[in-house]
Amino acid sequence: MTKHSPIQYCILQVKAKEQCRVLLAELFAQNKKHSDAAPVKLVDRLSSGGLTIAELTQLMGSYDSESLTHNVIEALGAHALLEISAESNARLCTLVPRSRGFRFALKPLDERLTISRFTFLLPAAGGAKIETCHGTASGWVSAEILQLLIEAASRSGIDPAELHQHEQTCITMLAAAGFLVAAGSDGASPGYEEHASWEFHDLLFHTRTRLGRTEGSIGATYRFLGKEPPDPALKAPPTGLAVVSLPAAPALLTLAREQSLLSIIEARRSIRAHGAIPINLHELSAFLFLACRVKGLQSTPAGDFSFRPYPNGGGSYELEVYVASGNCSGLARGLYYYDALGHNLVLLSQPSADFESLFVDAHASSGGMCYPQVLLCVASRFRRVSWKYAGMSYATQLKNAGVLLGTFYNVATALQLAGCALGLGNSERLNALTGTDFYLEGGVTEFMLGSRAWAEN
Repeated sequence: MTKHSPIQYCILQVKAKEQCRVLLAELFAQNKKHSDAAPVKLVDRLSSGGLTIAELTQLMGSYDSESLTHNVIEALGAHALLEISAESNARLCTLVPRSRGFRFALKPLDERLTISRFTFLLPAAGGAKIETCHGTASGWVSAEILQLLIEAASRSGIDPAELHQHEQTCITMLAAAGFLVAAGSDGASPGYEEHASWEFHDLLFHTRTRLGRTEGSIGATYRFLGKEPPDPALKAPPTGLAVVSLPAAPALLTLAREQSLLSIIEARRSIRAHGAIPINLHELSAFLFLACRVKGLQSTPAGDFSFRPYPNGGGSYELEVYVASGNCSGLARGLYYYDALGHNLVLLSQPSADFESLFVDAHASSGGMCYPQVLLCVASRFRRVSWKYAGMSYATQLKNAGVLLGTFYNVATALQLAGCALGLGNSERLNALTGTDFYLEGGVTEFMLGSRAWAEN
């Protein structure tokens, strides 16, 4: 780091003095040149007005200069004890590290800079909040620096050497923390090249729905308690065009129940080919009954709950099953809602272009191997879960969907049916067919169900 490097003007401040002293004492213990009083003096300076990086480096001069400076910054940042800022008459930029993954490169990039593909901005008073999908730090930039970031987002980026000193300090500070990268690169932040395979939305979802790199509330916060009632435990069955009472299938239920769980798990396969003799209504009825019927209801001070064959995070049971019948003996073609309490099917939509497209999508998602006899479209009532959980609501619903798919597989195997989960589906198309609102209920997964070809022999 040269004497006149803009990054040296960044200001470092700490909080939780005692915790900082303990942390730095451990760090300094690895360097025999330090005095026992060094961590105390350093924390006192950092907590009362702060130090610029240049001042910190000078203070570290008798210990190991720049490398120890770097270690001090990253150690304090990893424990969320540090604030890094830049000023020029007024605050221009602030960074608050918050995870062990925080990295801060003291050697600034000597090239044009652009915004990392993992960086995003949110509105904030006087400027904007700056975030990264990595979840290692968050910050604030003034309107002046925000304008520079907009310029940096262009293909050619910006050259820090062409900026005023205070602007250089802010830009190099953001680059040091990975918010900006070399123009013309793949947009991966320095120190994160091993994550080049990550896409923006996937990495953001991963870091924000797990502990460690998220900020704010996460978990069962009941954030809407007292503001609005939770969605009911059971969705009121739609009126529909007709109601199909599902027949009892005692022989099939006996067949499934006589098998051990381990034998079912061992026999389970993803089967993407259906037999010439289609699945029939009795088999479909047995499948739905064993996999996802409502077994009971309970009212508690925390709300109403249902009991079903599969486990569910928080006991919300927000998932709804829609049955697209393409070729099921005894059941007309169309899209049906499964009434899990009454164990019947409500016809919502007769064959249409959107209905047929469900099977086209399923065929494509199966690798072009199968037009399913029956397609089970699983939707989630989002508010049933988000009323209780903050920061992890949608992640919980996807986990619940995965559990239901596992149950589908086991029941299909027990009934000697062909089952296969699909990786893609069209949520908007399902909304059009069911008449539901995209933001209140939406498709989260699909499952193909049909007869097995070998069963014909």
